[in-house]
Amino acid sequence: MNEYLQKLRDIVSKINFRSKTTWVFAFCLFIGIFVLFRSCTRELASHQTVFIIARDTTWHSLQLFGKEKNLTAFTNELMTTITSETGLHFRWLETNSNTLLEVLSNGECDGVLTTLRPTTYNRQTYLFSDLFLETGPVLLVRADSKINSLQDLRGQVVGLAWSAPLLYNAAFQSNTNAYNILIINYVSATQALDALIKDQLDGVILETTAAYTLAENQYAGKVKIVNRPITDEGLRLITLKNDAMEEFIAEFNGALSTLRQDGDYTQLIDKWNLFDPEKRFLPHQ
Repeated sequence: MNEYLQKLRDIVSKINFRSKTTWVFAFCLFIGIFVLFRSCTRELASHQTVFIIARDTTWHSLQLFGKEKNLTAFTNELMTTITSETGLHFRWLETNSNTLLEVLSNGECDGVLTTLRPTTYNRQTYLFSDLFLETGPVLLVRADSKINSLQDLRGQVVGLAWSAPLLYNAAFQSNTNAYNILIINYVSATQALDALIKDQLDGVILETTAAYTLAENQYAGKVKIVNRPITDEGLRLITLKNDAMEEFIAEFNGALSTLRQDGDYTQLIDKWNLFDPEKRFLPHQ
């Protein structure tokens, strides 16, 4: 805009204002510059490019088995990569899980990273991005088991860590109860898996990160994961519902889709030792 003003000064300095035609020309020139200036300032005001995003870097609502710093680094790099795709810029607001929705509602931030799931009710208030990290419950069975699904567990016994009550609800929301499955709560995921390999259980339901971490390390060769996440639990970016944020979420989702298609998303997941169940899960024959 400063360049336009300088050019205007140069033009005005060369104009001979003694003729009527010159005055008309100068008036039209001033009107044109004024309209251009107003148009540019309106555009800058309406198109926000820096968004404040709140998060809780303890990731209190997730079972990460020591991968909290990994997830924080992943979200940092994911947002940086999305910036390169869209031109949108992000600034973090670190808070705790209990205040995430509060700081969003009172305008301290533009969006939050949360495990809140979209429902008919909360969609009236919030806009939800696509999942950028799946953490939903998966089923583990013994390595030599013939069980391949929840349906195969009809009338049998499944273990669940008591520290994950949301998984209990998720399991029943996915019609687990329709299979007449008996759920037994355990103090920890490892206690449930120990019972599984001792043949005291027929299966164990765990959050994705916990399941893959344990199945590929401490319990490698002893248990296997036999399904993709039962529900759409995971991390999303959410904002308050309004027209401006609809455009923002659409840009975010578009960039996320591009990263997945190009393989960049998988590279980030692997770099930070996290899990993408869509890529990691291989059905057992």
